[in-house]
Amino acid sequence: FRLLESRTEGEKMSAPKSKRTSRKHQEDDQAVNFAQLHMNTLKRYKRHYKLQQETQNKVELVELVSSHFHAQDVVETDTILLFIHTIKSTAPNKFDK
Repeated sequence: FRLLESRTEGEKMSAPKSKRTSRKHQEDDQAVNFAQLHMNTLKRYKRHYKLQQETQNKVELVELVSSHFHAQDVVETDTILLFIHTIKSTAPNKFDK
């Protein structure tokens, strides 16, 4: 990637982030801001996961979706391996180079 070329002339280059960050800091950097999603997207999430709690407005819907999302238990290594397997099985030899 040529990130340096995309800077305008007056911009300063920020120092690279340390690779040794706490788990809490990493979670903050990767947080999803559900309030930025459209109402229809939040409603689709609620419908897809069959969330039964009634919501009166977007704030309540954001809280419901966010709490459900963060309650999911995801094993990252299994997810990555499944992703790689899916890519390789749907497009064989394309990514093996």
